[in-house]
Amino acid sequence: MAFGARQEDGKWRLCLRKGRTITHMSFSEGPPVEIQFKSQVKAKACADALNEQYWKAFEKAERKGGLLPCHEGMVNLIKDHIT
Repeated sequence: MAFGARQEDGKWRLCLRKGRTITHMSFSEGPPVEIQFKSQVKAKACADALNEQYWKAFEKAERKGGLLPCHEGMVNLIKDHIT
């Protein structure tokens, strides 16, 4: 499983384990939104849900360099966890 939670500059963020920190995400409308969780528990819960529901499709799309077929679902899941 590759999504994890990381504290960076005092803020809890999503990350790809042993990789980049995910700080912003574009939702359906408007400018990119900063992704910041209120606690480690919330960030980890989001990472666990992403791993469970989307990791296989995400990994496959990353290898091919294409757009994620699950992108909208991932965005909605993250949005539900940060609000």
